[in-house]
Amino acid sequence: NAGGSSICSEVMSMQLLIDCEGALIHKGENEITYIEEGPKADYVAELNSVKVGVSVTRAYLGPMVDEYSVEQARGLLEKKLEKMNKSLSIVTPEDSWEKQLIHLWTLNPEWVPLVKQGWEQVDSRLKGSAILLVTIEQGGDLIVTEGCTP
Repeated sequence: NAGGSSICSEVMSMQLLIDCEGALIHKGENEITYIEEGPKADYVAELNSVKVGVSVTRAYLGPMVDEYSVEQARGLLEKKLEKMNKSLSIVTPEDSWEKQLIHLWTLNPEWVPLVKQGWEQVDSRLKGSAILLVTIEQGGDLIVTEGCTP
C-alpha cells in the first residue's frame, strides 16, 4: 500500500478475491513497475488465468453522512477509471494486465443501486472492458479505518 487510510479495504479486497474467486495476487501497489510516474493500480491479481489490474475504492462520505447520489457514484467511478486507464498506459509490459477491476466497498446497502446506476451512466469508452465489483461490509467499519484490527 502506498499509504493513507485504504490499507484495510485493499487487504480485504485481496482476501475476498482469494477466498471467493481463487485469485492469485501477483504484485501489490508498491511492487508494480511503471515506465513513468502517474496513477497506480492497487494490486495485480490473476482471476481465471486472466491478469487483472485492481483499483479499490469506497463509497463513503463520513460517519455522519447517510445520503449518496447517482452523480457522486458516477463521479467516483469515472475518476477511478481514468486513473486505471492511465496506469495501464504506463505500466511495464511484465506487469501489464488484460482486464481492469474496480472493487468498490460500501457500508451502506442502500447505496448499491445508486452505484449501479452511476456505473450504467459511465461512458462505455471510459469503461472499456472494466469490471465493477461492489461489496458491502456489514457489522463493522474496517474499510474506512487505518488499523485493520476490530
